Amino acid sequence: TGHEVDSDAASPRICLQFSDPLPRNRANLTDFVRVADRTDLPIEAEARQICIDGVTHGERYRVLVRAGLPSADGETLIKGSDLDIYVRDRAPTVRFLGRAYVLPKGGEAAIPVVSVNTDLIDATVYRIGDRALIQAIADGTFRKQLGQWDAEQITDRLGESIWKGTVEVKPELNRDVTTAIPVGAVIADLKPGAYAMTAKAHNATSDEDTQATQWFVVSDLGLTTFAGNDGLHALVRSLSSAGPVGKVAVRLMATNNEILGRATTDAKGYARFEPGLLRGT
Repeated sequence: TGHEVDSDAASPRICLQFSDPLPRNRANLTDFVRVADRTDLPIEAEARQICIDGVTHGERYRVLVRAGLPSADGETLIKGSDLDIYVRDRAPTVRFLGRAYVLPKGGEAAIPVVSVNTDLIDATVYRIGDRALIQAIADGTFRKQLGQWDAEQITDRLGESIWKGTVEVKPELNRDVTTAIPVGAVIADLKPGAYAMTAKAHNATSDEDTQATQWFVVSDLGLTTFAGNDGLHALVRSLSSAGPVGKVAVRLMATNNEILGRATTDAKGYARFEPGLLRGT
């Protein structure tokens, strides 16, 4: 019925698509597909397609499909096909490596970003205020991939845009290039809090609204909580030394942003909230 070229993948492939399921247990099924002048390309049969791996960006391939190719129900391909297929270069894209980062307060904070076929990355950093963090979690904004409307909501209601700029990249054609964006250097006063960085290729060909988004938290305090019949236990340790941190004010927040309880960690970095505080609706 057609073919598809997965040209934006680091390892592109060509897939020929069929209207009926293929007999995947048939040993010589891939013999019905051949790439002219090439015998080194792996060919694999899947449920409704036969794929050719190992192709190269920027190359053209002549793919021959022989008549007689069987389907799972015994039908056969009446007429063969001679396809001229071009594997284009990868589209300019940007992505982040992880969903969340904790960056050290006062240290050299950097966020790695992976780019393809671009020499400039347009980036913006947003900060969400402490009192708006619960609202961002409740409405699903926190840790989601941000579109233009989401970014405007952060700027208008939940926080602020604190930096916008362009990051230079040394591209390698069709290869993933990882660049560290020095957040601690471009933002002079990187306060503790929750942040989101959005990025897109400056020469992006897609007009998709959603941008690559990296959420990160700037803090030296690592918080672990355990809930049980005897209440909520909070343990606070230093991320730089791994030692317990005492005299830290801890707040228990409700989803409507009300403060349910306050506590202060002891010398072991421990604080507890009464179990009744967890039973509200």
